[in-house]
Amino acid sequence: MKVSLFGKTITELAGICKDLGMPGYTARQLCEWMYQKDVVSFDDMSNLSKKTREILKENFELGLSEPEKVQISSDGTKK
Repeated sequence: MKVSLFGKTITELAGICKDLGMPGYTARQLCEWMYQKDVVSFDDMSNLSKKTREILKENFELGLSEPEKVQISSDGTKK
């Protein structure tokens, strides 16, 4: 079972990136994608190299999933 990255602090992510031989700034990029841009796939992280994304996919999961159902009202509000 793969370890989920969602919920980890930037310090924890920095340790993971260091252990995998990735540059230090990768942890900040991961935080931005997961906590600000709400991505659900490593493939969507376009500022990470393909090699980095592959390494992350092999070893981890984001721990996020897309909503099962989205309702949009006439005024454009989503829930």
